[in-house]
Amino acid sequence: MSHLSRRIIFLPVFLMFFLGLASSAYGASENFLVYPIRQEVIINPGENKDVFFTIANNLATDSSFLIGLENLSQVKSRGGKDSSALNSVVQFTTFDSGPVRIGKGQKIKIPIRISIPAGVTPGGYYGVVTVTNQSDSLGQTKISSAVGSALFVRVSGKVTEKGEIVNFGLSGKNFIFGNPPLNFQTTFSNTGNIYLNPYGLLEIKNILGQRVKILEYKPWSVLPGASVMKVVSLPNHSLWGYYQAHLYLNLGYENKVWQRTVSFFVVPWWLLALVLVVLVGLIIFFKLKLKK
Repeated sequence: MSHLSRRIIFLPVFLMFFLGLASSAYGASENFLVYPIRQEVIINPGENKDVFFTIANNLATDSSFLIGLENLSQVKSRGGKDSSALNSVVQFTTFDSGPVRIGKGQKIKIPIRISIPAGVTPGGYYGVVTVTNQSDSLGQTKISSAVGSALFVRVSGKVTEKGEIVNFGLSGKNFIFGNPPLNFQTTFSNTGNIYLNPYGLLEIKNILGQRVKILEYKPWSVLPGASVMKVVSLPNHSLWGYYQAHLYLNLGYENKVWQRTVSFFVVPWWLLALVLVVLVGLIIFFKLKLKK
């Protein structure tokens, strides 16, 4: 009799969205891919829709894969409490759980049917499609790795879209010595009942009001009740003096754009060295002058 042992090595998708890191197009282990990493579906009550996820087998041999769909549990909300209040899409889906056999170097599309009954409450419904690799060794079936891909379903109708910037600024102090990377942090809170995808730009201006740099906030997903911090960085720069960073953030609904500003001052080491040399020179000059 074969023995089934589970060893989950890599299931990244749950945290990727909450931390705002879902910029990659793939969910990946060391040996297979699942993509896209997220799908957003808009559907009316009473309708059916099919969505497709692709599994690419990069293993050295043919392999079998199990398909699953799990609830997307919400991370700690703004109030610091764990919440499982997110609506689950699992109850509205049908799919073949496998196992699905995929040849070495091959890929296959996996359909998932979403059926929304009439009368379902409008809003967001969430889940994670999980794909698990089964490998056979000496008569044993071992689950060696798993990846996931998020499924966001929006049921059409009246929803509450509402969000706000709860924090914006530089990580660390606003008076900066040297030229370390500048990390700008923006925390966005979703106070509505549907997921939002905020995005925007950060414009850095010098003391004369001249634009010196523009940084992009790519869209990131924020689930209802969650607050997520997004960081954009300026790693290599030659800034010195007084600057202002202006944030223009589209909240992800009704084309609403909020603005925030933070001021900071950069003192590079060469400027500190120059000031020190000048001060030492002045001290020596006045001492010599007093001796005369």
